[in-house]
Amino acid sequence: MFDELANEIKTAREKNSMTLAQVANKSKIDIKFLEAMERGDFAFLPDLYVRAFIKNFAKTVGLDENKIYKKFEATKQGIPYVEEESGYEEIIRQSLEPSNLEPTSIATKEKQSNQKSKSEIKNKNPLFKFDAVGGINPVKDTNAAINRRNLMIGGSLFGAILLFTLVYFLFIDKGEQIIVVEKPIEDVIQQNQRYLEDDQTTGSSDSGIGVSDSLVLAINATDTSWIKVSIDEQVPDEFILLPNSQKTIKARTHYKITFGNSGAIKLQLNNKPLTLSGKSKTVLNVLIDREGVKYPDNSSQR
Repeated sequence: MFDELANEIKTAREKNSMTLAQVANKSKIDIKFLEAMERGDFAFLPDLYVRAFIKNFAKTVGLDENKIYKKFEATKQGIPYVEEESGYEEIIRQSLEPSNLEPTSIATKEKQSNQKSKSEIKNKNPLFKFDAVGGINPVKDTNAAINRRNLMIGGSLFGAILLFTLVYFLFIDKGEQIIVVEKPIEDVIQQNQRYLEDDQTTGSSDSGIGVSDSLVLAINATDTSWIKVSIDEQVPDEFILLPNSQKTIKARTHYKITFGNSGAIKLQLNNKPLTLSGKSKTVLNVLIDREGVKYPDNSSQR
């Protein structure tokens, strides 16, 4: 499905003589995700992060990130991608047409002068023609009418796609999924880098709770995993743990956590291992307190 898009990204990388390791180092994207994208596999993480990685990958290898993103969205929706011609390109194209390049002879000039005189006479009594966009109007510029019609068709098509997308997510797609607010790619990468730097320099993360914290939870990831955590009913925080990385958080009474890739998570509460019934690439909601791991009623144990 995404073979053509994946081949375009791979070709651009090879054209710039870049290895996947070099792209991973520059873009801060795990090399296995780069390999998946070049194979045409874009289902390795929730859509929020896949979109961010696609744009960052394209930018790193010298492609137009917005153009690649639009191609990805069009392919995902099963519609062809049509590149719009800019106004500047249209002017250049028209200027290079054979009719605009013919030398103007004296006879040609006289002919044009006669045609101009005839057109001036006709303009005194303009003909009424049917305009597909505006109804019955004096049509002096057919191109303008066509452009208006194309604009209305394009707007109607975009509105139909947007409406279908809203109906699908609101009424059709009722499966379990992670609903997140899409952030700009720069924010996602900076946030992820900030968490990694905090863990490397301090060995733990202080979540704003004082020295009276009695629960210390260490989260270890063997693979990339998206995590959403609420500490003592506070506002939830979201972050990504890369392979073989760790994050330590503290609480007074309990944690409410959603793991995006629960099979890659290992937990320790106050230096004691916890058993987590998670599976690879499976979402799992848990509650952790002094007694250990609990699975809420609205989340089936995996």
